[in-house]
Amino acid sequence: MKKVDLSDGGSTMGTSEIRAASGALFVMVGIGALILSTPAAFAMIGFVWGGGALGRITSLILDGRTRLKWIFFASEVAVAAVALGINL
Repeated sequence: MKKVDLSDGGSTMGTSEIRAASGALFVMVGIGALILSTPAAFAMIGFVWGGGALGRITSLILDGRTRLKWIFFASEVAVAAVALGINL
């Protein structure tokens, strides 16, 4: 939570959100792709990461720019581009 600048305000909701949106969601997409083992399933990994990039660029526009946000955005775009490029 410290890495994404999300402080604990006495509620466990922030921790829950990080575990769900930044952890388990990506783990299950990867496991699902491995189980299905089709190009479309692996492309879905790219779409999910692309969704993360879309959310990040929205934050860059609306909430202000920081170096860390740009680094995360670039990483998300790179993963999305590779996953989609290989599997579509």
